[in-house]
This record gives sequence, structure tokens and C-alpha cells, in this order.
Amino acid sequence: MFIDRNSRNRCIIFLYYDKDGLVDRYVTGLLDALKSVSSYVLVVVNGYVTGEGEAELRSHADSVLVRVNTGFDVGGYRDGLFWIGFERLSAYDELVLMNYTFFAPLFPLSEMFGEMNVRDLDFWGITKHHDVPTDTTGGRNRYGHIPEHLNSHFLALRRDFFLSYSYRDFIINMSDPISYEASINEYEAIFTRHFADLGYKWDVYSNTDAFEGVVYAPFMFEGGELIKERCPIIKRRLFFGDYFSLLANSAGESYSDACRAVRELTDYDMSMIWENLLRLQDLNSVRYAIHESYAVDSEVSKGKISANEACVLVIGT
Repeated sequence: MFIDRNSRNRCIIFLYYDKDGLVDRYVTGLLDALKSVSSYVLVVVNGYVTGEGEAELRSHADSVLVRVNTGFDVGGYRDGLFWIGFERLSAYDELVLMNYTFFAPLFPLSEMFGEMNVRDLDFWGITKHHDVPTDTTGGRNRYGHIPEHLNSHFLALRRDFFLSYSYRDFIINMSDPISYEASINEYEAIFTRHFADLGYKWDVYSNTDAFEGVVYAPFMFEGGELIKERCPIIKRRLFFGDYFSLLANSAGESYSDACRAVRELTDYDMSMIWENLLRLQDLNSVRYAIHESYAVDSEVSKGKISANEACVLVIGT
């Protein structure tokens, strides 16, 4: 199904969670960007949100649905779908299911939607996970390995697809996942393969085929390269991700490379990133992930020379 290049006739369901129930500026900025490329934005909040936070969401979206925090992202997406209803959804050319786990837009979203609108597709995503030939989940994946799949932090579904019996049967009859691992194995890691096997056409905006056989998750470990190709998102987890996973997939530079790319290649306000990270994340995890460490001449602290005059060694940046 094609869409007119400049069409904004889409519905976006934005899944949101914050352990403190607060709404930071990166969220409202993203919602404003989403409204510029859509007809309707519903925010589905998993769990608690303060009164001030809910008012902030309502001022930047069309509707807000607050639900019990069960079923992870897919549980929120499902409740959003049922709350709107498929009859009302049939008025839209495209339905986007996405969450809060990335900072965006690094580049105008109109670029991405304009390019993807004119592709003949049933569903698409921004990034994908490459095929893993073994089942790293201990035999819990139905395919016996981890198939290539679109990341569920952003899935765009065309009208003919989300109104089809195949999709409605899948989403209505699936059980809400009871763990993060179940959410991956019973939804994210099987969605693309399941519908591809049924003959539906899919694609990805940020093509990472060049990294096949190098890393399984380019959106995590080649983020800088994706940004160079104008990928409009950067995952929050790159700023505090597991250090052992980082070293297993790189020499330790990939997270800091992505952060540098945001600084040097985009106009994104990084103060919004730090506002969120400093409130929610362990600073040691952030330090290990992005290596923002500096060795500064001791004379600077004594006030004998200025920082501009000092010889500053920037480690890992």
C-alpha cells in the first residue's frame, strides 16, 4: 500500500512510562514533532503520572489514556488500539505504535515519513535487529533462533494491514506478556517473521545490511553510523547501557561515537537528554557508557590559567 508523500493522515499511539510519573522536555518535544506529521496522537501511560505530568501530556497530544502498568509496551499498544477502536482507525492511512525509549527527532520526521510513504509496504520500522542463528533465549523463541526483526520501539502499520484479519487475530488473541523476556519472545522478535511468512511486505528506514555479521543490534552498537545516514532517533540506553554488552560488541567506543554524532551532526538540544538522564540513571553507568571523562591541568583548578588555555585531554570523546 502506497501513501501520498506529503500525507499526514496517520494515527500515532505513543506508549509512555516514567518511574516518578514526571514528563521531561524530551517527551513533549517529541510529541510536538509527532503532531506535525500526524492527524491524531494518543499517549498511553503505563502506570502512574502526576497531575502536572498528565496536564503536560494533554497539552502536547490529542488524548491521554492512563492504564495499569501491565503487559509492557505491547499491553499498552493493545489497550490503545481497543480504546480508539478499529472502526475509527479505519479512517487513517497509517497507524504508528511507538514508545518513549529514544531521543528524537534528530532530523525532521517529515524526511522519514515522506520517504517511507511512497514505498509499497504493509508495515515498516526505523531500525531492525539482525538474524541470530541460535536461540539465545534458552529455547523460548518459536522459531528456534532469533529471526531478523523490526524493533518494536517504532512500528508503522498501513491501513490494509492493521484492518486485516491476520493482524487483528494476532493482536486481539495474544496474551499480555508477564516479563520483559516474554515481551521480546512473544511479540517483538516474532512479529516481522510471522507476518512476512504470511506474505506481507515490510521494510526498514535505516538500512543496516552493511553490518550483517558484525553486530546483531546496529541501532545500539553502530548508532553513530546510523545518525550519519540521518536516522532520526538515538536510543536512551546508549547513554547508560550495560558495559559488558558494550565491550562484547565493540572496543567500548560505540556509545560515545553515537553521542558525538548527535553533538556534531544534529541540532538536537542535548540539555533535554541530560535533564532526563541525571534524574533517572545511575551516573556511574552513564560514565562507563559514554566515557565523558576529562584530564584537566591542575593549574586550571588553581585559577592560574583559564580552561581555554589549558591542555585538555579528552578521553573517549
